[in-house]
Amino acid sequence: MRKPLALNSDGSVTVPQELVRELVGAAREVILEQRDSCIILSPLKVSFAGGNLPKLLTACHAPESLATILESRFKRGSAGPAQFQGDLEVLALNDVIMFVAASRKSGALVLELEPRRAIFFIGGAVVFAVAEKIEQSFAAFLLRRHQVTEADLGAGLQADAADPLAGLRAAAAVPPPEWDEARRLWMEGNVFAAFGESAGNFQFIDGELDRALHLATDYTATNFVMEGMRRIDEMARVKGQLPPPDAVLRVSKEISVSVKLAPTEEALLAKVNGKRTVEELLAAAGLDEVDGAKAVFTLLSSGLVQRVEPAAPAKAPAAAPAHPPLGAAEAEELRGVIGAFNDIFSAAYEALKLESGEKALVALNAFFKQTTRGFYHGVIFSPQGTLSEEALLANLREVEPEIRRDMLVQEMNEILYFTLYALKTGVNPDVERGIVEMARTLLKPHQNT
Repeated sequence: MRKPLALNSDGSVTVPQELVRELVGAAREVILEQRDSCIILSPLKVSFAGGNLPKLLTACHAPESLATILESRFKRGSAGPAQFQGDLEVLALNDVIMFVAASRKSGALVLELEPRRAIFFIGGAVVFAVAEKIEQSFAAFLLRRHQVTEADLGAGLQADAADPLAGLRAAAAVPPPEWDEARRLWMEGNVFAAFGESAGNFQFIDGELDRALHLATDYTATNFVMEGMRRIDEMARVKGQLPPPDAVLRVSKEISVSVKLAPTEEALLAKVNGKRTVEELLAAAGLDEVDGAKAVFTLLSSGLVQRVEPAAPAKAPAAAPAHPPLGAAEAEELRGVIGAFNDIFSAAYEALKLESGEKALVALNAFFKQTTRGFYHGVIFSPQGTLSEEALLANLREVEPEIRRDMLVQEMNEILYFTLYALKTGVNPDVERGIVEMARTLLKPHQNT
C-alpha cells in the first residue's frame, strides 16, 4: 500500500494515526525504513494472526513446505517403508541424530511433533531442516528480523509466483551475504527447535534432497546435538526466573555493580527504554527465545534493569489472620531451615565481598527488586549477608500450615540459585565449587522429598 504524505515545514512527515492503524494494526511500536523514495512502516513485533499475512506466508512457504519437499524435491532411495522408525520417548532425538551421523546416512528424518518437522542429511551431515508451521517458515523468519516487510511478501509473489522466495529476495533487495546468512540461521534454528519436543514418533526415510536446497553450516551433527541440549538446559535453568512476556523493563536508576555483558546482553540492554515489553525487547534486539531469555535473566539478576511494576491498587483494610499461628515446634523446624540457608548465604556474601567490596550486597539484593511475591515482603540481605528469620516467619504465618515448610524450601532455593549465579560470575571457580559443596552438605536434611 502506498500513500502520499505532505512534508511539514521543518522537513518532517506526520503520519495520521488512522493510517498507522491501517498499516500496522494494534502494534505498539513501528520501524521506519526509507526505500525507493518511500518510508516503509512495519510493526516491531510481528503478529501472524489475522489480516492477509497468513495467506501470504502460506504462499511463500508452499515450495519449501515439508509435504512439497517430500513429494517433489526429495528422491527416495527405495520405494519401501521408512528405513527405521520409533518413539522419541523411547529413543531420544539426540541419540537418533548421532546414529544417523555415525552411519553416514543420507535421507530425511521426519519428526511427528507439533509442528511436524524434518531434518535432512547427506552422508550423516545436516544440510536442511524445515517445519510445517508457517510461523516457522523462512519468510516469517525474515519478517521477525525486519529484513522484509509484508508488502515485500506480496510483491515477491506477484513477481515470481512459482518461486516466491526468489521474488521476495528481489523485492526486498536483500544483499546476497545477508540472505545466505539468514537462510543458515533459519535452518539451524529449525534443528534446535526440534530438541524442545520429546513426545512423538520419528521415521528415517532413505534418499537424497534436491541439491538446490542444501545449506552450508559450521555445525556438525554432534555440534547440533550438544548445542540443542545446552539450549534445553539453559531454558530450564532460567525459565522460572523470567518475568512474563508482557512485563515492561527499565534501566535501574542506581547501578552499583560492574558486570561484563555478552554481545546479546548488550544488544538487549540498548533497547530497554521503560516502555517496551520483554517480547518487544527481544524483537527489537533480534534475539531468539534462548539467547533472549538468558540476556533478560542476566540483566535482571545483575540489577542493571528492573521490571516496571503497575500501579498498586488501593490496599484493603487488613483482614484477620486466616491461618493459625506458628507453633513452637513448627517455628523451631522452620528456623533450622532458614539457618542452614543463611550459613550458605553468609559464606557466599563474604566471598563476593572479597572481590567487589560493598557492591556485593547490592548485587545480592537485586533479587528482591525483580519480584513482588508476598513471601519476600520485607525480606532483604542484611550487612552480614543473611536473611531475617523474623520477616520470613511472619510471611509464612499467612500460608496454610501444611505447605509452610515446602514453600520455605522452594523459595529459599530460588534465592540460593540466584546467589550461586552471582558467585559463578564474580568469584574464583575454586571458591564457587567450595560453596556449592557446602550447600549440598548443609541442605541435604532440609530439601523437599
